Amino acid sequence: MVLLKNDGALPLNKTTIKTVAVIGASIGYAVSSDGSGDSTIDFTTNLVTGGATTILTGDWGSSRVVGDPAKSVGPLPGIRAAAGAGVTVMGGPSAALAATADATIVVVGLTPQDEGEEYTNMGNPDRQSFALDAKRGAGTQNKLITDAVAAAAGKPVIVVLEGSGPIDMPWLSMVKGVIMAWYPGMVGGTALGKLVFGDANFSGKLPITWSQVSDYGPFKGAGTDTQMDFYLGYRRFDQNNIALDPTVGHYPFGYGLSYGTDFRYTAIHVPCSDIGQTGFVDVTVDVSNMGTRAGDEVVFLFVAPPATPPSATIHRAKKELKGFGRLTLAPGESKSLTIKLRISDLQYFDPATTGGGWKVQPGVYTIMAGGSSAKLPVMDTLTIK
Repeated sequence: MVLLKNDGALPLNKTTIKTVAVIGASIGYAVSSDGSGDSTIDFTTNLVTGGATTILTGDWGSSRVVGDPAKSVGPLPGIRAAAGAGVTVMGGPSAALAATADATIVVVGLTPQDEGEEYTNMGNPDRQSFALDAKRGAGTQNKLITDAVAAAAGKPVIVVLEGSGPIDMPWLSMVKGVIMAWYPGMVGGTALGKLVFGDANFSGKLPITWSQVSDYGPFKGAGTDTQMDFYLGYRRFDQNNIALDPTVGHYPFGYGLSYGTDFRYTAIHVPCSDIGQTGFVDVTVDVSNMGTRAGDEVVFLFVAPPATPPSATIHRAKKELKGFGRLTLAPGESKSLTIKLRISDLQYFDPATTGGGWKVQPGVYTIMAGGSSAKLPVMDTLTIK
């Protein structure tokens, strides 16, 4: 899970927070029974409990996963278990519950009908919008959040999102915290409860760039062919100089907050100034935790190619991810992480070569490290001969 926003409300303090409301709507959706299109099954899932017969585990296309209701743990029972005896946890579909609670958690998300593949045979199931309830058009879940904020009357409201990709958050400035739980699995509620109360710390990072739908190219065009641009993901945002502002719900690749940590990147060490077109170098990154709590940091290693491409017809991203690693750091602790950079990973494809060919461009490469694609505070250079 990824912590996207925290205005100091998380983790919930069991000393001061004695009542918690966990609110979520019952959402209906339909999918083809077996992908053949011969029949349709209608489902209803309650995003608080998971429902009597189903819990959200992803879309119902080729990645179809069905949980065991007898063993499933939704958000409400998971949060209730983590709260313990000293905190009362209420659950239900009504935003009015927020008025009687010290803190409120609203669980919202997408369904297999919202973002299923065409395999589900439900008529253009691919997402055309990042809005909640886009296919139902009623705005049910967005309204549930804003109603909960109104009922809470200044007390903290936390939103938990379940889905596989970006979701628009028009209410972002109104709430104190946002957690992207993805599809957390059959017992995801257990993990959510531990994170909400701080029994575990967040360390998840976004594996995608999260922005508004207009910033992305269409996945499928007219006809039967799909034209995929060379610049995808963070490469597209870099190439088009698209700014990403977390305060409005737009996040770079690798973004993710945690409790009480302050990770500082102090140095990067490339062991040589130049190298041939084969082999590897061990790049070392020094990181310190200047915060008050232990936590894990995922370190990303990006490489920028020479400023001038080998020819006008060759596309090269401004930078590319070439390695990563994870560190656990106590408060005040510093560690070094070594990431192997293979020179072969810096190749580009030259279609002008007979039959096509992979090549390494000679020149000066910039080696960068940091906590996201937009935050790379330490860098060095390496010349490839």
